[in-house]
Amino acid sequence: MLTNIIAKIRGLTEDYERTTSDIRKYVSSKIFTLNQEHPTSLVATYINNLPLESGQSATLDTSTNQVTIVANLVMDDVIEFKYKFYCKNSDEILKQYIISALVWISLYGDEDFELEDDGVDAYVYPTPNNKEEDLIAVVASILINPNFETYKFGNVTMTYPKNTPKDDKIRGIVQDFYSGLGVWCTLELDKNYDRFTE
Repeated sequence: MLTNIIAKIRGLTEDYERTTSDIRKYVSSKIFTLNQEHPTSLVATYINNLPLESGQSATLDTSTNQVTIVANLVMDDVIEFKYKFYCKNSDEILKQYIISALVWISLYGDEDFELEDDGVDAYVYPTPNNKEEDLIAVVASILINPNFETYKFGNVTMTYPKNTPKDDKIRGIVQDFYSGLGVWCTLELDKNYDRFTE
């Protein structure tokens, strides 16, 4: 359920998935730590410029940024890990921002959303529609980047006066969302920080 909201937050905060490679030499441990902090998947693993063979494997633990190799290695073998990662935030960190966004929306809006987590999957209850997912993503994005003056997404651009407090940004967008303002427009927060205008 959170997949759509997380994808929207990544789009708003320009936290796009990238691909990179790390090269290591084998010394004694078959556990290697990747350079990037938020890896999502291994694309390929090479030993001495050759792809892994049958019986060899590489397993990524995204919580530790470590890859474990199962293969017969000798001293100074060169291992290359090609993998995907996010530059700014892991999914787990974004989940925490979503929780915060739901609290802000409950304070200023008409809906009382909660994050439910059964240990296997996390989801928002009651189930938000697409526009409400957008609102959750926008509020989370403001929490992540509170100093941004302009947020552009889909058919709406929100512009704030310089140094607008985070609380005022959130209050304005949530209240105007529930009053129906800003479906196809550019929104600007007025100088009193209390309403968006078209």
